[in-house]
Amino acid sequence: MLNLLMPLASLFGIEASQLSERLKRGAVFYGTVAAFGMVGVIFLLASLNAWLSMLWGPVLAPLAIGLGALVLAAGCYIGMRIAGRATERRIQSQKHSFERTALVTTAAVSALPLLLKSGLMRNVGLPIGGALAALYLLRLPKGHSDQSLLGSDEE
Repeated sequence: MLNLLMPLASLFGIEASQLSERLKRGAVFYGTVAAFGMVGVIFLLASLNAWLSMLWGPVLAPLAIGLGALVLAAGCYIGMRIAGRATERRIQSQKHSFERTALVTTAAVSALPLLLKSGLMRNVGLPIGGALAALYLLRLPKGHSDQSLLGSDEE
């Protein structure tokens, strides 16, 4: 993975040794956090087992913990499926929007030579269209970039 990141980092002016050192430090940090988190979860499950064993007995306690874990896993799975479908719908909606914009732009560019042959369109319509476009651009908030004009608004 580092073989792929190093040329990319050099393109952005990031020193390769700094990048590799940062990645190694992050991996060690997150690995340590994950290890201590797993130890904590194991001890919590062991104490839950001991407590439930006192309440329900040594057979039902592990069964209840296992069933609880399966319910949590199913809930996570269903939640991820719902989130994946919502993302897919958003992507499809953006794709259709981009296709519509491309279709309208193509139609407008194709019709432009025919419209410019008309003297009325050339002398009246073109200046009015330019004035409307300038008015639209002047009314945009200052924080918008050129990307928002191209239709790639992020939601």
